Amino acid sequence: MPSWFDVDPRRAAEAAEAAEAAEQLSTEVSSQVVGLGCNVTDEGAVRTAVGGTVDEFGRLDVWVNYAGIARDASLRKMGAADFEAAMKVHLKGSWLGVRAAVDPSSDRWREDTTAEVPPWS
Repeated sequence: MPSWFDVDPRRAAEAAEAAEAAEQLSTEVSSQVVGLGCNVTDEGAVRTAVGGTVDEFGRLDVWVNYAGIARDASLRKMGAADFEAAMKVHLKGSWLGVRAAVDPSSDRWREDTTAEVPPWS
C-alpha cells in the first residue's frame, strides 16, 4: 500500500475489499487498477487520494465514486441528522471526488480523464 494511503481503521475491511477487487480487475484487463478508500466527505482526504494516485502512476485515467450510506427509515421516520449524513456522503462526496479528479486548474488535468458517478439506488 502506498505511504500516502490513510484510511479510518473502521473502514479497513472495505478498503481491503476494494484493493482485492482492483487486483482481480488488473489481471482481467491486463492493466494496473487501484482500489482505495477515503472519507469522501473530507475534501483533503479526497484530494490526497487523487494526488497520491497521480504521484504514484503519473496520471489519473478513471475516477469512480462509489460511496454511499443507507438509513433504513421512511420519510416520516428519518430525522434531519440522518438525512444530512446521507446527503453529505451521496451528494457532497460525489461532487468532491469528481471535482478533484477533473480539476482543470491542476497540472494533472487531461482532456480524456473520465469521472463516473453511479446512480443512487
